[in-house]
Amino acid sequence: MHTASPSPVDLQQLVSALGDAIVIADAGGKIIVWNPAAERIFGYAQGEALGNSLDIITLVLVQHHLHTNLKLLVHSLLRLRASLSTIKANQITSYVTAH
Repeated sequence: MHTASPSPVDLQQLVSALGDAIVIADAGGKIIVWNPAAERIFGYAQGEALGNSLDIITLVLVQHHLHTNLKLLVHSLLRLRASLSTIKANQITSYVTAH
């Protein structure tokens, strides 16, 4: 029985078609592969990323992490402020009622 040999895979087409970011760096940490999903996720065009250090990804990830944590902190502070306002209002009401 004869089976057809698998057709060769065009790795460039495969990397370009994937929805996940594909970033490959050489041993020195310089980017050598950057697909369209990496452009979308990290915000750098392929021409901007190729040859640069992986540090550009690190900066984007750190910025995203800081932004997310800052939003959580602000939300927590607003909830705390609302709670403190309620406590203060209750204390004033209790004081006025008692006197």
